[in-house]
Amino acid sequence: MFLIAVWVLLMGMEFINLAFIVVHAFYYLRAGTNRSQLTRAVYHDGILYYLYLFAISTINLIIVLRISSDAVLLLTTMIRVLHSILTCRMILQIREQLGRLQSRDIYISQTD
Repeated sequence: MFLIAVWVLLMGMEFINLAFIVVHAFYYLRAGTNRSQLTRAVYHDGILYYLYLFAISTINLIIVLRISSDAVLLLTTMIRVLHSILTCRMILQIREQLGRLQSRDIYISQTD
């Protein structure tokens, strides 16, 4: 029962983070300032990241409430792995955008 409470708290945290990033991205797009590819990638990947995590945690909670307690540890491991995979994907996408931005800035500075 303790594990279910922890997952509910985790889902709540993921939902709050998702709401914050969606609201911040909305205000960012409405303001129209500094629309760089890096900032767009951070918002886009951040929203997808928290949306996926919230969906996975919700599905996990539903499954855990429906099956026996023996499979709970297996699902816990799977959720940890999915969190790590999604986090690495987001970080790699942001690094890729940053690399493109830096290579473009180097090219622009060399042509001046």
